[in-house]
Amino acid sequence: MESLVTIIIPVYNAERWLCRCLNSVINQTYQNLEILLINDGSLDGSANICDEYATKDHRIRVIHQKNCGVSASRQKGIDYATGEYLIHVDSDDWVDKDMIAQLYSKAIEGNYDMVICDYYEEFIRKTNYCCQNPNTTDTQSLLHKFLFQQLHGSCCNKLVSRTCYNMPNVSFPQGVNIYEDLYVTCQMLHNNISVGYLPKAFYHYFIGYSADTLSVRITLKSIKEKIRFIELISNQPFINNPNELYYFKKDILFNLFYLRQYTLLNQIYPEIKEQVLSEYRSYHVMTPNGYVLKTALKGNIFKAHVYLFISSIIIKSKNMIKSL
Repeated sequence: MESLVTIIIPVYNAERWLCRCLNSVINQTYQNLEILLINDGSLDGSANICDEYATKDHRIRVIHQKNCGVSASRQKGIDYATGEYLIHVDSDDWVDKDMIAQLYSKAIEGNYDMVICDYYEEFIRKTNYCCQNPNTTDTQSLLHKFLFQQLHGSCCNKLVSRTCYNMPNVSFPQGVNIYEDLYVTCQMLHNNISVGYLPKAFYHYFIGYSADTLSVRITLKSIKEKIRFIELISNQPFINNPNELYYFKKDILFNLFYLRQYTLLNQIYPEIKEQVLSEYRSYHVMTPNGYVLKTALKGNIFKAHVYLFISSIIIKSKNMIKSL
């Protein structure tokens, strides 16, 4: 008999996209599902949509809670889950109908604790295919690939055995709502779990923004959350070298520069500031229409926004850099 698979969907003010997400989940070819909708104090019509779907599909359970953030919502889903395998889906994303069936088949075939697949990045006018081939089965090597952003740390393109979430110290960090899934992925890998890879994409990660709306996503609040993440992960036993956090620190410095927070820029991570600014100076605009050369930056931290705003940052700020 096929195992029960739990799909955890944190929901917050997602009425615009929620039906698309839920329709893709309930129409999976794999039928033995438990679908947990964690309504995190939504202020729009999301709660009603969740309840309506629950009345139509007995596999859906809705948990309403006051707003606690995505990390607490994911953990609430873990606590309520009864499936032998678990996967997360974000409420503005969607999945192909055979995702669970194929990931589950791979997990059973190889007796894997975790199965990773490729995914799509969905922008307004284009779709990117993101290959996640780890090229290794060694969990410590995989862990470092995630830390260096060579692999995507999201829990949404990973089917995971319930036993992994039952391991000591494996839980979503409270009060940290950025990279929270990467944190848990690294915790699991530190416990030497078995990992399989399926070279297909099923998950559609909706980014959707354009350069004009990017500033809404980069705020001092989001930067502070990233700093809290670094403080949290720095004390974990799987961090063997401070250089493993370089990409995260660099992301913060770039964000500060984007917001023109020059005082803060000069105060944090002084050990890497000059190196980061040196990299920053190496970017240049190629043509009058703003096309930017592909940069040396690697990893998913930057992939979503470097191509969208790096040229405008350089044009506006090239003189400012020299004075730092």
